[in-house]
Amino acid sequence: MSNSHQIAKARDNINRTGGQAEFHGNDNTPVDWGANENRVIDLLEKHSRKDNEVGQQAQALVDHLGNAPRGWKVVSGVKKGGLGGNGKPPDMRQHITLDTGHHLRFNNKGRLMEITGHHIPEGKGRQRPSKPSEAETQISHLQETHGLTPQEALKSHKYMTHMDGTGKKLTENQAVAKVKSNRRK
Repeated sequence: MSNSHQIAKARDNINRTGGQAEFHGNDNTPVDWGANENRVIDLLEKHSRKDNEVGQQAQALVDHLGNAPRGWKVVSGVKKGGLGGNGKPPDMRQHITLDTGHHLRFNNKGRLMEITGHHIPEGKGRQRPSKPSEAETQISHLQETHGLTPQEALKSHKYMTHMDGTGKKLTENQAVAKVKSNRRK
């Protein structure tokens, strides 16, 4: 499906009736500037053409909005804060909220920097490593095997992977013995 077809489908799926009421701001959470569905689509269309992380997120959101079962709408213009949701604290970055639960977040210069929500690829800053690193695994092993504190395990790991004062790396047992010898008695 072409990008222009997906954009048109998302525009056709706008549903301003029913559902969550639009938030226009209050004393605690002012709306900095308004947003409407056509402005959101224009913004998504512009970014979906880019070959970067936000471009991929914009394309995923366009696809989602075009297929949202009850349509979609903007429920708040650009604001900081709010009520939060799903047990999370309020979003303190400037953002637009859609009734689909998606947020379009902006940097301090008002440029789109991230889109979050269901069916959107996570940005690199939000991704969690799929498994612990080799260093994390080794440090955990040192704690469990030798009864070290996290700080002692980290120091032992450094002795094992970096040159010590004598210009050589220590074995696991040497590193642990050196750290334990430095414990306060």
